[in-house]
Amino acid sequence: MRAKTLPLLLALAALVVAPSAARADGFLDAWHPNQSFWAIGWEVSFPTTSFRSDWVNRPSFAGGQFEVRVGLMERLSVGVAMNYNWFDQNFSQVTVTYPEYTITGPVYRRLGAFSARGTVHYYLTSTRLQPFVGVGVGGIWTATRLQTSDQQRYAYSSYFAVDPEAGLMLSTSQSFALYLLGRYQFTTASFYEVKNAQWVSVQIGMGWLF
Repeated sequence: MRAKTLPLLLALAALVVAPSAARADGFLDAWHPNQSFWAIGWEVSFPTTSFRSDWVNRPSFAGGQFEVRVGLMERLSVGVAMNYNWFDQNFSQVTVTYPEYTITGPVYRRLGAFSARGTVHYYLTSTRLQPFVGVGVGGIWTATRLQTSDQQRYAYSSYFAVDPEAGLMLSTSQSFALYLLGRYQFTTASFYEVKNAQWVSVQIGMGWLF
C-alpha cells in the first residue's frame, strides 16, 4: 500500500507546487529578476514645517503619480517617478505684507507642483506581499498664486527634490499588482514666507508587470 501511495502523493505535490514555483510569486522574484512595473496611483498629501504654518494647513486630495520600475536583479529596481500635487486654501482673515504695503483680509493661496525623480527600490521579500523601501531624487517645478482682494501674484520656479518612501506591494497575478506607500517629499522650494516646502503623502495605486 505504501509503495503505491508514495508515487501518488509525489505526483499530487508536483501538480500543486510546480505551477506556483514557475509563476512570479512577487515582483522581481528569482524567476523574473528583470521585470518592469508600470504604475499609476492616487495620492493624499499633508503639509508640514513652514509650508503648513505659512501657506496652507489642510491636506490635498488632488495628487497622483505615474511610475516605471525596472529590475536590476532580484529584489532591486531602478526607475522614474512623476508626481503632481495641488494645494489650495482660502483664509477669511490673514495679514499679508508686500514690499509696498500690508493687507489684512481674505486670502487665497495655491501651489501646484510637478516633480520628476529617478528612483531606487529594495524589496524585503520575494513573496506575493512585498514590503519595500526606496528613495527618489530629482527636481520639482512649482507654480504659486497668492490673491488678496484685487491683488494677484504668481511665482514659478524649479527646485531640488528628494523623497524617501516605504510601502507594500501585492502581486495578485503574474501581470498585475496593487501597492500602498507612504513618502516624505522634501524640496528646496521657497516662496513668500515658506522655506523648503515639504509634505507627507500616502498613496494607493495599481500597476502592470511585464
